[in-house]
Amino acid sequence: MEKVTDQTSTSPTPWKDLIHRWNLVKKNPTEKLSEPVKPIVWWIENTTPKEFRPIIKNAVLAWNEAFETAGFKNAVECYEQPDTASWDAQDIRYNVIRWTSSPRPPYGGYGPSFVNPRTGQILGADIMLEFIFMTNRLPLEKLYDIAALDNLQPESNFKL
Repeated sequence: MEKVTDQTSTSPTPWKDLIHRWNLVKKNPTEKLSEPVKPIVWWIENTTPKEFRPIIKNAVLAWNEAFETAGFKNAVECYEQPDTASWDAQDIRYNVIRWTSSPRPPYGGYGPSFVNPRTGQILGADIMLEFIFMTNRLPLEKLYDIAALDNLQPESNFKL
């Protein structure tokens, strides 16, 4: 959410709050569930390791379930950027999930976007996924899964 101030207003409260949102419009507005006129399209950057691409794509497409609740079918699409693409991942006309590697990442991922300052409509976005988070986090989750299995032993094995 963003607060926008109208510097030309004489109102004692010259601001309004904008919610950042995608502008989805139903192809068939009378139907309970309709495809959008223009879906939200995400691209997985071609520098992303191939073994992570199916996981990332499935995570992106999982958002379709939430959009179905709002009345949209297939609101989100996800593709892999071809190695022969004539466009760069930094091109603001594309929503790109980018693979990054920072020396000390503060987050496992983050999603900068830019919006229309008058309406709050998201015009474009990127999602940055950190290499270190993905490579360190996944093995640790397996470790915790193994540790959880130790707690499933019968109570007779526990000593007080």
